[in-house]
This record gives sequence, C-alpha cells and structure tokens, in this order.
Amino acid sequence: MITCKPDVRTFDRSGEDEFILAGCDGIWERYVDNNQGIIDIVREQYKKENNRVKIVEDLMERLIATDTQEGIGCDNMTAILISFDK
Repeated sequence: MITCKPDVRTFDRSGEDEFILAGCDGIWERYVDNNQGIIDIVREQYKKENNRVKIVEDLMERLIATDTQEGIGCDNMTAILISFDK
C-alpha cells in the first residue's frame, strides 16, 4: 500500500543516546525484520570514527544493490545521521 502518512513514533531521549538515524524505506528494507541490525552497523562505525558524512556514505554503499536482480537495494535511499556529542 502506498500512503502519504509516515510512520511516526516518539521516544524520550536518555543520556545514553548517541545518535538518531532517520531514513526512508530504501534504507530499512534490508533490515525490515530487524531494525536494530542497521543501528548496530552505524554504532560500530560511529565508535571507530566520528565522521558522520563517511558513516552515512559507507552505509549507503553497504545497502545499495550490487545487481538489480536482487530486488533489494534498488529503491531510493535518503538518510540523516544526527549525533549527540558529549
């Protein structure tokens, strides 16, 4: 089903929050059953380097289809990484 109504959820921030990753469905489609998987990937790289642009670029490279026959990774992909530097 196609809809113009986005999925929206609100959460209270805690002192342990490191970042927010917001993205369109093209970002989440490989991890539709386990959204935590994509967060774990970003968190691991975030701990290694604090270059948010590179983190998002690497994420896009990881998610894009290497072959359009895969059917996953062919959708548009938009993501925003907001970090909470301490």
